[in-house]
Amino acid sequence: MTPAAMIMNLDRDLAFTGETVTLQRTAIDGSTGAITVSDQVTCPAKIRSYAPQDLAAGDVQDIQVIVSPTGLGAFGVPERDDRIVIRGDTSNIERIRPIYYGPSVRLVRVDLLCRG
Repeated sequence: MTPAAMIMNLDRDLAFTGETVTLQRTAIDGSTGAITVSDQVTCPAKIRSYAPQDLAAGDVQDIQVIVSPTGLGAFGVPERDDRIVIRGDTSNIERIRPIYYGPSVRLVRVDLLCRG
């Protein structure tokens, strides 16, 4: 399977079963500590939520999100300080796992672990 075919299959699956999310690139003002959104992209994603492992965690959930490089466009691979808006709720991106494939080492998918 080629990287292009992998991306095409993921895009098709996300269009059929995915939800729309918004990824936000954030910037922190060094003097005030205020967080501002410097860039954002809306894209389809596969979302899977997990109940908290710690009873004291309250309403916090771990959320696995899969996005295609097609939906990311110029935004690029999300970064550790970026945020994601899922169904109107903002979550922090805790881990990013870009998946590359093929001899050209092409990005074919991005797995995110979010907490919110």
